[in-house]
Amino acid sequence: MINEDFYKKLKNKIQSNFEEGGSHAFDHVERVYNLAIKIGKKEKADLDVLKAASLLHDIARLKEDNNEVNCHAEHGAIMAEKI
Repeated sequence: MINEDFYKKLKNKIQSNFEEGGSHAFDHVERVYNLAIKIGKKEKADLDVLKAASLLHDIARLKEDNNEVNCHAEHGAIMAEKI
């Protein structure tokens, strides 16, 4: 299991990739993160996978919204791999 400090650092590192306000601001990611943990515990899922995936799932959304990329999911996978 990865320690919680890793996730705190990851949150800090990725926050600049999100819009301020709106439906896909960083607070959306935090809600997804908290919900994933809650469900994951009940389902006995791999919480490390859920935590990382929930934090990174919209990492390229702002780029898509700004027409810098066509698909935030595909570009987000590339960005996540580099982190």
